[in-house]
Amino acid sequence: TDLGFYRALPPLDPNAPTSTTAFRLFITRPDSTIYVAARDGISPSPYYSTDLAALDLTQYHVYRVEWDGTTTRYFVDGVEQTTHPGTATLDTYAFLYSQTPVGQGASPLNVDWVRAGQYAANGNFVSCAQDAGQPVDWLSLTLDSATPAGTAVSAWTRTSTDGVTWSDWAATNGTAIASPAGQFLQYRLDLSTTNSLRSPEVRSVTLQNAPVGAPTSTPTATNTPTETATATNTAVPPTATATATNRPLPPTNTPVPPTATATSTPTPIALPVGAGGFVQTSATEFGAPCAALTAASVSDALGGEVRLAATVEDYFTAPAINTSRWLVGYANTWYTVPPVVGNGVVSLDGSYLRTQANMQPAQPRFFEARALQRVNGAAAGWPDLGFYRDQAPLTYGSVYPSDSALRIFVTRDTNTTYVRGRDGNENQPLIDIDIPSQDLNQYHTFRIEWDATQTRFYIDGVLQSTIPGVMNLNTWGFIYHQMPTTYGTSPMNVDWARIGQYPAAGAYTSCVFDAGAAVPWGTLALEMANPTGTGATVQTRTSADGLTWNAWASVSGNVIASPAARFFQYRLDLTTTNVMQSPEVRQVTVAITGPTPTPTNTPLPTNTPLPTNTPTPGPTPTNTPVPPTATATNTPLPPTATPTAVAGVNNALQFDGVNDIISAGPSVGSGPVTVEMWLRPGAANETGVVVLGGNDNSGWSLEMENGRIAFWVRTNAGWQSSYHPATLQAGAWYHVAATYGAGAVQTFVNGQPSGAGSAGATLTQGPLVQMGGFAGYPFFAGTIDDVRVSNIVRYTTAFAVPTTPHAADANAIDIWRMDEGAGQLTADAAGAANSATLGTSSQADSADPTWVAGYPFPNLGPTATPTNTPTNTPTPLPTNTPLPTNTPTPGPSPTPTNTPTNTPTPLPVSNFALSFDGANDFVSAPRSVSASRFTVEAWVRPAAAAANGILLAEADDNNGWSLELDQGRPTLWLSTNVGWQGV
Repeated sequence: TDLGFYRALPPLDPNAPTSTTAFRLFITRPDSTIYVAARDGISPSPYYSTDLAALDLTQYHVYRVEWDGTTTRYFVDGVEQTTHPGTATLDTYAFLYSQTPVGQGASPLNVDWVRAGQYAANGNFVSCAQDAGQPVDWLSLTLDSATPAGTAVSAWTRTSTDGVTWSDWAATNGTAIASPAGQFLQYRLDLSTTNSLRSPEVRSVTLQNAPVGAPTSTPTATNTPTETATATNTAVPPTATATATNRPLPPTNTPVPPTATATSTPTPIALPVGAGGFVQTSATEFGAPCAALTAASVSDALGGEVRLAATVEDYFTAPAINTSRWLVGYANTWYTVPPVVGNGVVSLDGSYLRTQANMQPAQPRFFEARALQRVNGAAAGWPDLGFYRDQAPLTYGSVYPSDSALRIFVTRDTNTTYVRGRDGNENQPLIDIDIPSQDLNQYHTFRIEWDATQTRFYIDGVLQSTIPGVMNLNTWGFIYHQMPTTYGTSPMNVDWARIGQYPAAGAYTSCVFDAGAAVPWGTLALEMANPTGTGATVQTRTSADGLTWNAWASVSGNVIASPAARFFQYRLDLTTTNVMQSPEVRQVTVAITGPTPTPTNTPLPTNTPLPTNTPTPGPTPTNTPVPPTATATNTPLPPTATPTAVAGVNNALQFDGVNDIISAGPSVGSGPVTVEMWLRPGAANETGVVVLGGNDNSGWSLEMENGRIAFWVRTNAGWQSSYHPATLQAGAWYHVAATYGAGAVQTFVNGQPSGAGSAGATLTQGPLVQMGGFAGYPFFAGTIDDVRVSNIVRYTTAFAVPTTPHAADANAIDIWRMDEGAGQLTADAAGAANSATLGTSSQADSADPTWVAGYPFPNLGPTATPTNTPTNTPTPLPTNTPLPTNTPTPGPSPTPTNTPTNTPTPLPVSNFALSFDGANDFVSAPRSVSASRFTVEAWVRPAAAAANGILLAEADDNNGWSLELDQGRPTLWLSTNVGWQGV
């Protein structure tokens, strides 16, 4: 491998050496020794070569070459290794090079990042607006930065009361902010260097604020970041705009609100709460640093759950393998590609992970892992999942230790799977049992339960087979991939693993929540799964100041017993009597109980005509008996049944880059397609899925990768892509488009095309459309507006950017204007009944993007700013007054009088449902859906926790669709050209 500067052509090209070119390189030989080499021009110019000290090449290193007019200096990990003389005037090119193919037993070269050339003398970075939610004094701005000799960085700030009119930029004095008080703050970093080979580097920015006029006894900012400070370069949503959902979020990117009371006592760290309460449902929310775990863990297996902590568990969200948890090894001594962690999964190619801990003391024990064994569609590479011995299978040959045992799933390279068990050495029985074939192109959950007499093997919760045997021998958790991908096999991806036992009890203590004032904390509801023998209870406590707390009080019937107060905290107590099972809390919903309006007997003014179509309070109750069945019931009604875009309003949706999504039914099939929209990235070098029309193995995906637009299509030739050369800047609007047709794929930014690439003749059909992200891939941070999907190739060459919203013509399959400005749906303006749902459900949740102002079309007129007020929300009716529905105003006279009218007494409304026994109850009807898109919906009341079963289906084993409950969660299964797909 070569790293550094080289000539215009690669080394093995005989035309590479020329008198006008030069090179300076780190070169690594096949024996893993490394040297540096240099030459200006060709012979007789001298050739320099210097061997370096040995490096551990299984680890990443930073290689640096500094080349000036007389000398070249070579550094590894910041340490100078050697120098070479020479000039700097000849042609040369930055060069990353791997020469020997992996098929010949060589390792590939991975490069994490590269910088080459010179640094500009000056540059600056302007932040997003930081919103404190109310006017505050901005106290300090502290930088964590590195400034090599000759470099410098200075910070400036400006503030605003409305986010529109701003104060002048003011330099910070040390760390003190000179800008006036305001709700919004922006900062600017001015970077400079007098050495073009060096740059300053800002690693974090910490801001501190306080209420306007707070006494100076409040702790002031120092050069050390304070406990309540915000490091804006940490992995948080890049946009500072507060997200409008029913789960109020902190008003800024700061995980700690501004100090609400100026005292000399430090204010407790707390999360702000909106007027209605809050919901916690994601791994990010449950896993906040201010939460405390005792023998419990936060899982992201289903998006976010609190569970008891297994002996060993890993969700592979860290940047590298946790070697205190896992031993890393290789199936073959001659092939050593290490496991790679990325996007929340670990990928294995001829390698394995074995638990550091021997699982023998855990009796009984379990193994559970979610794995994809055919990542790229190639044959499985003999992966194993379960319990195995101390060493990998190929280590032993034919002789095995007598003190160890194995219980494992094994998949052959024929893509068939069997389960295997043996207690002791080669003289003991080896039991192999074939199990039904699985679609290994999909993820499956592999589970083993091993007790004193029997081992049970499950896939996706379904028992596959059993093997008899004991449990007292040595054994280790084992995730293994044997056959290298150089043989044409697929690697294996593992999403998560849990191994061993669960403790009998554990606890999760939440962060402190701050309502801003004393409020009545009303109810706390859990969404959870309780396998047999497990349970969870919840307690709460409140505080007036966040320091002195009331005693913990149990929640009974979802009612919070803790007294009204400003600060709130809850605790989950988890228990199990079965060490192989854990309870799982998936969502916590806390509601603040506001004052309830009391209906009065004041009659309505009868001399004022009322519009006949406007629902109004009914007549004042009289002494006439009212049938008791007419009282309003507790049947929930959706606040907005149909998404409605407000005329003259231009809105868009802003995605947080963490988990925000919107979803709709499938779009274009196997023919041509054009996807286009207005897009505003939320950060520089933004990376994430913008709009997906498919899944892991089908359809198309328009994405951003390091600030560039990429369009991926899954055709008969596999996944193919087109990248646009333009880098999109943060905060700027762009019209982006992507096309596929006639076997070619192309991208456009502001009407300017990329080159067209070959992509295969047939596009696969995806099961859904999803915007903002997709599980297992990066999520997009930024704003999307006016998305159109068409069944033709609309653009082949440069075109003028549209000045009005995309037309709903005959070739428009879907158009999501995103102009509603509120609610959980955005309508399909192309005429298809394919509305997109915000977040993960029809109710507001943490995955909802935020309604914001849309792209300012030049020919559309003024853009109204969306508010957080839901549209088309029914007016609440007095609960004690039955109202007739659709009852015409009595009497022929158009002029109302003061004489009471004979209002008809409402009849009881017929409202029934069907209850199913879970054994053999069903109803059937003729086929109802024949189109390629549909919506199915129903009101459902499960009779048991973690219920399983088919709710509605129009299918047989191989066709159609099925809406089901899986462990209490709705799942829609679709049979498409790529098999059954679930969401």
